[in-house]
Amino acid sequence: MNKIELLTIAESVLGQSRQTGENNYAFYCPHCKHYKRKLEINLETFNYHCWTCNPKLGGKNFYYLFRDLSNITEVQLEKIKEYTKTHVYRKKEKTESFLRLPKEFKTMAQTWNSIEYKHASLYLRKRGITPLDIKKYNIGFCEEGEYEGRIIVPSYDEDGDLNYFVSRTFFDSPLKYKNPKISKDVIVFESLVSYNHPIILCEGVFDAIAIKRNALPLLGKNLQPSLKSKLELHNVKDIYICLDKDAREDAIRIAQELLSQRQDRNVYLLKLEQKDPSEIGFREMTELIKQAQRFDFKQLIYVRLFE
Repeated sequence: MNKIELLTIAESVLGQSRQTGENNYAFYCPHCKHYKRKLEINLETFNYHCWTCNPKLGGKNFYYLFRDLSNITEVQLEKIKEYTKTHVYRKKEKTESFLRLPKEFKTMAQTWNSIEYKHASLYLRKRGITPLDIKKYNIGFCEEGEYEGRIIVPSYDEDGDLNYFVSRTFFDSPLKYKNPKISKDVIVFESLVSYNHPIILCEGVFDAIAIKRNALPLLGKNLQPSLKSKLELHNVKDIYICLDKDAREDAIRIAQELLSQRQDRNVYLLKLEQKDPSEIGFREMTELIKQAQRFDFKQLIYVRLFE
């Protein structure tokens, strides 16, 4: 079976598609049933992603998308499984000790009668966080315990499992961030991105929330090994680097690292002035992303000579 046959099966089950890239095709999602084609599948990497409901169905391979649909035949499903079999995997087993949110965690999507909740709400409004953002990222806070007086921003991996969380104080405190004592070699907000589209790398979770679309926070100024491997695995060719002005050298270093991994990759450097993405806001950040220049050897020479 080839890609054309695979696309034919997909269209017989999901309806007529619209091509959105070399191997990307958009369909109507059978789960959220949005009136627009929000579901995208990639015939080369076999990934799928719905921009509305982002269903978690056992794996990122679109075999799992078709597996439980009532209007697909056993023969069609077997052909999809056979064609994508090298990418079909079992959900990873849990280790004996895995990360949990603080037991005092309370969702900010609900109103609470406490002074801490009022301060937390005020802090989020000042950061430009909307009620939709709160629901999308499952943002919460703690009134007591180890993370008392802190906003909690969870992160979930591609299977929807908690892999990290960031806690940020909303009171005056010399220790702004207090995060779990686990490795930072995780892909933060992975459950909310599609590797079939350009990826935007930024420093922190609030930057990623401000950018809104396909943004991954590095939790610092280094490209983590797990993220580097995943970008290679999914053949991500368009990557935007959006670090603060004081991290310009780090941004250049990351750009060189990404280009050394794949010569055919398009890497773009955003040049921020005084503000970070969370201060700039979504609309202006979108314009900066559109205007970003592709980073290459000539640009490297330029920044070394004139910046």
